[in-house]
Amino acid sequence: MMQNYQGNFPKNAMFGHAYVMDQILNKTFSPEEALKRGTVFPELTTSYAPGDSMREIEFLRNYGRGGHNQ
Repeated sequence: MMQNYQGNFPKNAMFGHAYVMDQILNKTFSPEEALKRGTVFPELTTSYAPGDSMREIEFLRNYGRGGHNQ
């Protein structure tokens, strides 16, 4: 099957179609931890620093005004 791929994408990839690479998810969180993290798969979690989302929201609000406040 890999002969039909160029790198990570199909050789004849079409515009407007989603291509998702195969994921090997072989570990899981306990039910309690999964509820805290919002996923049962540890591979799908990312680090989060408090305030990150607020900085992103502020950037998006000011994006059309030529930048963002620092």
